[in-house]
Amino acid sequence: MPSPLIDTVATLLAGIAADVVMPRFRQLAASDVSEKSPGEIVTVVDRAVEAALIPALTALRSGSRVVGEEGVSENPDLLHGLDRGEVWVVDPIDGTTNFVHGREDFGIMVALLRDGEALMSWIQFPVNGGIAVAEHGSGAYWNGARLQLSERDAARPQALRGVVKTGFMPEPMRSRIDARAQRHVADRIPGTQSACGDYLSYARGESDLGLYWRMLPWDHAPGSLLLTEAGGHVARHDGSPYQVAMPGTGLLVARSHAVWQQAQRELLQP
Repeated sequence: MPSPLIDTVATLLAGIAADVVMPRFRQLAASDVSEKSPGEIVTVVDRAVEAALIPALTALRSGSRVVGEEGVSENPDLLHGLDRGEVWVVDPIDGTTNFVHGREDFGIMVALLRDGEALMSWIQFPVNGGIAVAEHGSGAYWNGARLQLSERDAARPQALRGVVKTGFMPEPMRSRIDARAQRHVADRIPGTQSACGDYLSYARGESDLGLYWRMLPWDHAPGSLLLTEAGGHVARHDGSPYQVAMPGTGLLVARSHAVWQQAQRELLQP
């Protein structure tokens, strides 16, 4: 039985989506958008959502703290201690570029960690009001319906279909994986340009895999719990376990362990 906290946070996110996010969707002024680092944009809505979530989430769990994308961009030291105590990891607007350009693939992502392990996660989609939630040991759900990848989903596909992100990889690794993907990934899809949309696609069995280089906790902690609770597999490129608090690079996610092994062999092994 999922914890009552699942519904409490889901209601909180729905309210923030309605009150803070949607009134500004397709209504942003040029001055509402800025570049926080080369190639990384932020809006007044990202900051407003995170500011609203910090007191609301910490009030739900005594002694907890929030580590949000925008807070870390201002103070990277906030990332220290992700493996100690209860920590809310927050991406206030995942898919900011989509949001800025009026595209609907964006969401609010939250995960609750305890000593570095993800206990629960939420992915709220403001435009359609949908929500994906997961709790360790209690399953994954999309709008209240259980997400459970089937035996068909677990089977190795004849040819892989999925998201292969190489933009942040160093050379010659990027060129090598791009070449392998051209041979082995029959349908290399661009994805939704948002971690929230991509992880929901994996958990629903609509895509086989996602290959990533950067492992920012707000991008992967919520979705990785959703996918693993649905029956998928998440691990580092070398097969070692994914741990939210562990620094480093290289993550491979797949709709099953068998598909993960196929993708790892065809894309990553020497």
